[in-house]
Amino acid sequence: MSNSIQGPRLSIIIPYRNREKERLQNCLRSIQHSGISEKEMEVILLDYGSDTPQKEEASTLCVPYPFLQYYFTETEGWFWNRSQALNTALGLVKGEYVMVLDADIILVKGLIPYLLEQANEHSYWVYKYVYLPEHFKDYAALWQDGARYQKKFVHSADTAVGTIFAPRTAFEKAGLYDDFYCIWGKEDLDFCQRLDALPLQRKVLRDPQYFSYHQWHPHAQLGFPRGWLQVLERWEQDMVPVKDLLRLASPPPRILTLQDRPALTLFRAGSYTQGKQVAWFAPWVYASMEWVRTFQDLNSGEWLYGSFQNPRRGLKISSGRKFLKKQVDKILSRWQLTLGKTDDDMLDIEAFWYLRDFLYYFIISQQKDLQDYYLRVHAEEIFFIGIKR
Repeated sequence: MSNSIQGPRLSIIIPYRNREKERLQNCLRSIQHSGISEKEMEVILLDYGSDTPQKEEASTLCVPYPFLQYYFTETEGWFWNRSQALNTALGLVKGEYVMVLDADIILVKGLIPYLLEQANEHSYWVYKYVYLPEHFKDYAALWQDGARYQKKFVHSADTAVGTIFAPRTAFEKAGLYDDFYCIWGKEDLDFCQRLDALPLQRKVLRDPQYFSYHQWHPHAQLGFPRGWLQVLERWEQDMVPVKDLLRLASPPPRILTLQDRPALTLFRAGSYTQGKQVAWFAPWVYASMEWVRTFQDLNSGEWLYGSFQNPRRGLKISSGRKFLKKQVDKILSRWQLTLGKTDDDMLDIEAFWYLRDFLYYFIISQQKDLQDYYLRVHAEEIFFIGIKR
């Protein structure tokens, strides 16, 4: 972010990955009909590694909007990281004020002009959502007569801070979003707490004329690893001084290309088979330890890869599982986590999801040793490439 204020009055940043075309289109149309001149704003859609079909749909969808800039950063195979996506976009903004928006949101007409009228350097705004139901279809009415459905559906709490409106200088002073908050959760609460500490006055928009709608969408089926919210809470409570130093010292991340992603390059070229293959087998705890040992033995620039098919059935664990469980618990203990009880039901039935959780936590804890990684998690298969730094 530049220190001088030059450019449009408002920059809207939208982090994005693999959203349905209709959802994104509804969001962009609401901005177009928001009541602000296109010359007064810029919209930055930061695509954080969408799959090729969704990437092509999003870039094509942006063409009719002259105020919109589409950027793609090559993060396929990485965790979804809303913080990194927002930080990358913040490095591109030129507006006097910044609005953080999600692709699920539909703005009612007049909301942006109202916020610009109220804007000053000493406060920032958050505003509530109205949650649209699953089978809602009358989207065109929302950016023409936004209040039509306001009283019919459920409202969010005042503590919903995923979308904020603030001076650009406030983003610069508060530092970047903390990118430890990946996969899901808490990055918005954390950032607003730092805005509060500047200090900036937090204002909650309660005017019944001005709010936004949240489009319905299904929850992610694969979710996040067990214990993840507790890990985020511990990070928030125990590591605040360290995080503050890192936030203020780090510049916004740059746009990544395929040249920056050796693991993704290996995957797309199919040449990952030249690396060290690690098989997943019962007992799964032992297989995980073999994976860790193999990775630690790699030289710089070497890689391992492995895939695991979901068997969809219980698997018997051989004797010695208690000893192997202790070895895995040593790794998980860094996050104050444990596999828990060693009963066969837990280890057998949840073996597939245990492997997913183990890989998630390993990637997070081994960032310093990973030059790059590619992780694909589907209900049928887990596939991983990890390159040693």
